[in-house]
This record gives sequence, structure tokens and C-alpha cells, in this order.
Amino acid sequence: MPKSMTGFGQAEKVVGGYEVRIEAKSVNHRYLEVVFRLPRQWTMLEESFKKRIQQYLLRGRVEVYMNIERSAELPLQAEINWPLADSCMAASRQLQESYQLNTPLTVRDLFLIPDVVRFREAEADFDDWEQAMGEVLEEAVRQLLQMREREGADLTADMKERLNALREFTANLNVEAPRVVEDYRNRLASRLKDWLTDAQIDEQRIAMEAALLADKADISEELTRLSSHLDHAALILDGQEAVGRKLDFLLQELNREVNTVGSKANSAAISGIVVQMKAELEKIREQAQNLE
Repeated sequence: MPKSMTGFGQAEKVVGGYEVRIEAKSVNHRYLEVVFRLPRQWTMLEESFKKRIQQYLLRGRVEVYMNIERSAELPLQAEINWPLADSCMAASRQLQESYQLNTPLTVRDLFLIPDVVRFREAEADFDDWEQAMGEVLEEAVRQLLQMREREGADLTADMKERLNALREFTANLNVEAPRVVEDYRNRLASRLKDWLTDAQIDEQRIAMEAALLADKADISEELTRLSSHLDHAALILDGQEAVGRKLDFLLQELNREVNTVGSKANSAAISGIVVQMKAELEKIREQAQNLE
């Protein structure tokens, strides 16, 4: 099923006492381009994050935002400044000896001295963090992918309707094509009658002129290729692989054939059909640019 390149997904999880929230959004792009907006201390995850994204997406500009907030339940770890504690104990003993005191420094006293005991957040294991954050990222990307699939289905349905319209136009061209030569022959005969008497009209010359026009205005090959390209486009839209680039190339070929038909067939009816076909092709092209 073809996928759109436009989507959004988000996921969040508590990791190591932190609330991790990741958002991923994508827009059209010729190739896969991933842009990260990560906190500075986690920029080292960009390469592993990119590899995870490449497992899901082939094209589009993807922007990844990560926000980390400390949880209220985050455990703290006590850290003793041993040099400072030793210095305080030594100073306490000196004071006791100098002033003949019998009040040794207690643990409680040490806790009250600034910087002897400091509380800091427990260090997280990087491998655990990388794995957990990677899982949050993948969940966000899966949501983004679901949105791209839904929009891709809508775009595909619309393009298939337009391909059917192009088939009808092609069928109309097949009806109009044989009339071009006959209309030209009649117009030529009418003009000659205005210029010459009936006795002077050379029917053989008229037939030759009509045959020359028939050769120049023959669009049978273009119509055959048009039908083939339309069938191929339908097959591409029914495929499971990325279709955007293939469809873009095929639309260029379709547009080329339609232009050739319009230039070769000197007919108001055919020109009108060609204008409608080009309008449909342009709408399909705009939709195809949104497909992966």
C-alpha cells in the first residue's frame, strides 16, 4: 500500500526516573532526511536513532523532538566528600585537645556541614537508556507510519479515480482520431470548390493530401503507449513497495504522450480532450509528490 510522506507520531515513557517524550513528524522530501532536536547530553543517540527510523521509512524529511523532564519520584544517591569529612574530623580533634572538650563530632554533625554529604541523581546505565529511548522513538515512528498509511490510502484512491478518467479520455481519443483525416478531406474539398469549378477539382489530389495528413496526424502509437502507461500506473499503485519515484517517472511519460497527441492531431475535439487530460495528470502529479 502506497504511503504518504506526511505524518506525525508521539510516545512517552518514564525512564530511569525521567519522563521521556518523543515526537516525530515528516513532510515531503526526495530522499530520507532525518533532523534531530535532542537535549545536548543525548546527541550521541542520533546515529542509533537514525538506524531505527530507516527500518520504517524510505523517503521524507523527518524531524525528531525529544523532551526529558525529571520525575518527582526520581531516587537520589548520597555522595560523601571524604577529604572534607576527614578534614572536619581532624579539625574537631584539634579543637577538643586545645580546649579540653569531650564532645566528639557525630555523624549527624557531619551531615549538617555543607558539602560533606551531597545528594545527586543516581547515574543511569547508558545502554539501558539507549534501549529504552529507542523503544520510545520506535513507538512514535510507528504512529507516524500509521498516519502515513491512512493518508496514502486516501491519495491512492483519488489517483485511481483520475486514472480511470484518463482511460475514458483515451477511449474518446480513439473515437476522434479517425475523424481527423475525414474532416480535413471535407474542409479541403470545400475550399477547392470555392476556388475552382467542379470540373477542375482533382479528387486524386485531394486523396493524396488527405493521406499525407493522415500520416502526420496518426496518433495510434501514442494512444497505445498511453493505455500501457495507465495500466502500469495502476499496477504501481497496487504494489507494496515505495511508489513515489516510479510514479513520478511514469507521469512524465504520460504527459509527453498527451502533448504529442495534442500537437499531431489538428482537431478542436482532440485538443479539448488533451486539455482535460493534462489537468488530470497535473492533479495526479501533485498527489504523487506526497507518496513515499
